[in-house]
Amino acid sequence: MSVTRNLIRHTLEAHDSVTMAQLLEITGLTRPAVLYHLRALMEAGDAELVGPSRGRSVRYRSPYDDRWDFPLDEMVQEHLLWNDLRDKLLAPDSTAEAQDIQEYVFGEMVNNVLDHSDSPDLTITRRLTNTGTEISVRDYGIGIFQHIADVEGLADDFASLLRLQSGTYTTDPQN
Repeated sequence: MSVTRNLIRHTLEAHDSVTMAQLLEITGLTRPAVLYHLRALMEAGDAELVGPSRGRSVRYRSPYDDRWDFPLDEMVQEHLLWNDLRDKLLAPDSTAEAQDIQEYVFGEMVNNVLDHSDSPDLTITRRLTNTGTEISVRDYGIGIFQHIADVEGLADDFASLLRLQSGTYTTDPQN
């Protein structure tokens, strides 16, 4: 997926809905260029139109069936969050092995947000597809590459990627 489509998709995931004006500002592209990428995202099932299809009220969003937002200024623990959402997230026909895997992955993703993101909020979405259930855990922090650059005094995201690529790097060696 192109950098621009990823930017648009991540923007849609981060908000309940987004206007064309917001997408133009975020991408720096022309309206036809943004529409080109939006159409491709909609065809792939990664974006949908909300409300009227013409005029100033046109809005887009990431398609999901359920969404939960949690402020992280309150104490959140991944296993308690899983216990609260488990029945809503899991497909009813999931095997015990699949449920164990989903619980583990969910816990790791939420724990990474809590430990590393410095995000004020956490968003979890669930989307049912023809092939299964997609669960997304989203934070609004600065991102791993910017975090590594800040901690290590690196020049850019690429330098952070190279540092991370070693496979032995952590910004939290105590844990």
